[in-house]
Amino acid sequence: IFPPQYLLSTSQTPLNQCEVECPTVEMKDKLKLVSAGGGFGPVTDTGYGVSYIIAGEDQISFHISSKKSAENTSSKKFREDLKSTLRQMRELFA
Repeated sequence: IFPPQYLLSTSQTPLNQCEVECPTVEMKDKLKLVSAGGGFGPVTDTGYGVSYIIAGEDQISFHISSKKSAENTSSKKFREDLKSTLRQMRELFA
């Protein structure tokens, strides 16, 4: 099949979101200002789009999107499954 039908498309949001606007702010302070940003849409009608940003040691943000018209997707369920998985991973490394 061409083009490929990816059910999950991801993209990392840039960490340096305000290099020009705040050149004197230290990185540890910039990490407090980081947001998940805009987002990343699904590339198929029945898939998910997920953007993410890892801001330092203590923050990971995700933006999850899917089409409401797709009966097989639920951004809310994806979020809950992702949260559960990340908690399990944290327990493994604690």
